[in-house]
Amino acid sequence: MKSTFSPIGKLFTWDDKNITLAGTENELKCLDTLHVLHRSDIDDNILMNLKALDIELEPANITVNGINHIVQKWVFEGVPIGSRFVYYVDEPGYEITDIVKNVSGVTSDGQNKVIIQILPDRFLKVWVDDSSVNIECFKNKLLILSKN
Repeated sequence: MKSTFSPIGKLFTWDDKNITLAGTENELKCLDTLHVLHRSDIDDNILMNLKALDIELEPANITVNGINHIVQKWVFEGVPIGSRFVYYVDEPGYEITDIVKNVSGVTSDGQNKVIIQILPDRFLKVWVDDSSVNIECFKNKLLILSKN
């Protein structure tokens, strides 16, 4: 079992089974980094209140609405380069169009991939595959295209 929970250090990593994070919303929303590497009970309400810019989650109770909120929030806030969100899924089913709904400046970058310019020097790449939903902030659009 590996677990670290330090709101003061602003890092949370948990690598254990049967994680219950209910009741820790206040501590979680203070973190800069959140990695939960086993199934958890994190839901849209918790996700929407996070300020973390490095989020990696195994399957939880997150819907497309929660992920769309992250995209909209990151576009509005102009998150720093290197910000990333990864949500591993048990089954495919998340549609890229639902994840980026109500977001302007979306450019298709192939099947289930889009690029969103959030500042003159920053782009979000959002993509979906059979096992995950990914959002990552890059400095240069050429770097995004070369990672395909």
